[in-house]
Amino acid sequence: MERFTFITDTHGDMIDPAARDAALEFCDVFKPTVRIDGGDVFDFRALRKGASDTEKAEAVKDDVAAGESWLRDYSPTHMLWGNHDARILDAIESSDGDKREYYKLLYNGIMDQLDIIGCQSFPYDIERGVFQYGDTAFLHGYGHGMHVAYHLAMEYGNAVMGHVHQFQESPARRVDRPVGRTCGCMCQLDLGYNRRRTASFRWAHGFLYGWKEDGGKVHIRSVRPVAGKWHIPKEFPF
Repeated sequence: MERFTFITDTHGDMIDPAARDAALEFCDVFKPTVRIDGGDVFDFRALRKGASDTEKAEAVKDDVAAGESWLRDYSPTHMLWGNHDARILDAIESSDGDKREYYKLLYNGIMDQLDIIGCQSFPYDIERGVFQYGDTAFLHGYGHGMHVAYHLAMEYGNAVMGHVHQFQESPARRVDRPVGRTCGCMCQLDLGYNRRRTASFRWAHGFLYGWKEDGGKVHIRSVRPVAGKWHIPKEFPF
């Protein structure tokens, strides 16, 4: 039997300090063998399309430093690149001259950090970006909306994703009865750009953990704050 965690959407320097502390405290207690980072380790808001002048003026290196600090402390065994993380690759492709070289240095530094901690990374890709763990697929996520967990199960079978910053769980309408799950986030719930999106009312802090039986069956539980307070489990049903 093997223990695992799935922690996602820290968003670099937009990470929520209380959520960060709670997740690391939990890992100290739970001692997972497999530590999955669901992606969006970095926010890269300055690199997004439609970024405001204020966002473009912010230092990308501070965001990278915060993301790398999280990677060192969490020490994931597997990282699933998210859409925010992939912005650095888009920036390299769309830039030239000194700016391109600067973004390449940042990207190489991130990859060096992953090598140092021995983390296997998966690209932001609907097929190659999936980590199959036992009977469950883990991915950053490529959909959104009210029924995203249902569509996740229809597309990937038993599966877990981040990306939407909220908890959902839904079985698929299939004979094999897979379940799709989405996970809450670890970033601040007010990211600025979401102030005009009512979907963010559903955003919630939290992460997932569980265990994998020798036969491959994966059991999943969640840790979430109650009334703004984190309560770290000390005992587990296995």
